[in-house]
Amino acid sequence: MKRFQQHPVFFLTQLLLFGMLINGIPTPSFAQTFEGYWEQAGQVSSRLPVMGKTVEKQDHRIFITKDKIKTIDLTNGRTNIFRYDRKMIYRLNPGNKTYADISFSQFESLMKRNWSRMDRMNKRLTKKLKHLKPKQRRRMIQLLGGDPARNSRRYSKITMRWPPGLKTILGYKCRHLQLLVNNKPFLDAYWTKAIQLPGRMLDIFNQFGYFPYKIPDHILKLRGFPLQITLNILYGAAKIAYQTNVTKIVRTPVSDKEFQIPRDYRRINWTYMKLF
Repeated sequence: MKRFQQHPVFFLTQLLLFGMLINGIPTPSFAQTFEGYWEQAGQVSSRLPVMGKTVEKQDHRIFITKDKIKTIDLTNGRTNIFRYDRKMIYRLNPGNKTYADISFSQFESLMKRNWSRMDRMNKRLTKKLKHLKPKQRRRMIQLLGGDPARNSRRYSKITMRWPPGLKTILGYKCRHLQLLVNNKPFLDAYWTKAIQLPGRMLDIFNQFGYFPYKIPDHILKLRGFPLQITLNILYGAAKIAYQTNVTKIVRTPVSDKEFQIPRDYRRINWTYMKLF
């Protein structure tokens, strides 16, 4: 089978974003949750070892029901489908009518393998830094975005704060939310409680370990929806920045047909998730 090619960091960033959007949001009853779609405009930039710096515009339409999510890249039509009823992820390419799929358990294994590679890389960098002179070491740590000896999930502490002030976006009043990793900005968002999404749908992703940091449960239980997000991830020499703004929200029933694979699409291998 032909390999399914796609820059991995953009898919990972999408998962990070949707995790912060939906993960762990409890809802009293299904009748109070959101079903429909929203549109968002954003940009992701990354700097990874060897791969260098990349920047990509990302405009999306996202459909959501109580157990399914579909994201469509409005620039190229590429589509991700998350089926929680089947515990499967599907990636569709309308350009050549192909799709790739992977189970939740397979994806979990891949993500753990990727972060293990990053941990090993940080250990190698730490060892090399020990042989440098103090001035060279400080300069190298600055270039890396932090001391690789401390860039480990076991050292990362997540804190949350709500700076004063409100902002109105699309008619919704939003509070300012910030998440910090070791007192450094990780996520900056404007959050409304007027929109409730299906609760605890992405618990499985929390188990995957796709976050480079351990997110405390009380943060994952936040209720509401962010209409504006700036996400910054620093992990050793890897840096990812993502900004997005929700531009449209539509409440409407979503047909199961939205989440089906077209019959004329050909299945190919999912082989591009080696991130580091």
